[in-house]
Amino acid sequence: MTTTTQNPETRSDNGNQPDWVAKSPRGTGRNQRLERIGVAWTRDDGGLCLRLVGTQIVDEDIYLYPLNGDPGTEA
Repeated sequence: MTTTTQNPETRSDNGNQPDWVAKSPRGTGRNQRLERIGVAWTRDDGGLCLRLVGTQIVDEDIYLYPLNGDPGTEA
């Protein structure tokens, strides 16, 4: 993970591994798949901090999956 220059009190990941993976649909029909586009951390106030990877234009829904979820799903 890269280091950011954010104030440590406002960072929600606190250097911990993420709790969620963010995915968005790509393709159509039988070729549709979910592409990993980022990760998220659960905040102390119950919210989520979402960090997208790269520079993207997201024109579809974003789905969040717990990283310790169903072992049959790709992380």
